[in-house]
Amino acid sequence: MAFAHRFGAVRVSDLEQSGALRVLFPRPEPGEPLCAALANIGGGVAGDDELSVSALWGEGAEAVVTSQAAEKVYRAVDREPARIATRLTVGAGATALWLPQETILFEGARLERGLDAELEEGAQLIACESLVFGRTARGERVETGRVFDRWRVRVGGRLVYADALELDGAVAATLDAKAVGDGAV
Repeated sequence: MAFAHRFGAVRVSDLEQSGALRVLFPRPEPGEPLCAALANIGGGVAGDDELSVSALWGEGAEAVVTSQAAEKVYRAVDREPARIATRLTVGAGATALWLPQETILFEGARLERGLDAELEEGAQLIACESLVFGRTARGERVETGRVFDRWRVRVGGRLVYADALELDGAVAATLDAKAVGDGAV
């Protein structure tokens, strides 16, 4: 998807969707930026599934990209990971808000997720990707699984932020360690 500032407003200038991902455009409140909500009509991902999102904010455009619901990553039966790739490109003077709801991992889930953002000088990005290991209110606990989550952010072609998280095997034991999560999920 792409957003462009045209005729005095930010508009969708390009949109291509296929597979299980769809993009919805809820009507924003007056004075609020354009909003795009990703919807996975497949109901979640499991081993060997792949989702890919590319979003472009043209010069001076401001828009929010979120998700309709939390993304769910189910048990990988064949041990192949689900893969989610996100590419954000933000033009000069643009403001990009990448704020999907959380990604919930279930017991035995395997996920490789990457976020690559390229900003031109003078662009702004607010981004959040959260992981939840089981649903506490339902008494779920992720004992085992694998997650590899990687971020790369570049401004003017220069790497300004890089981060990676990998949990493999005994996820609950790792998250229970005081220096890691102290029991947080």
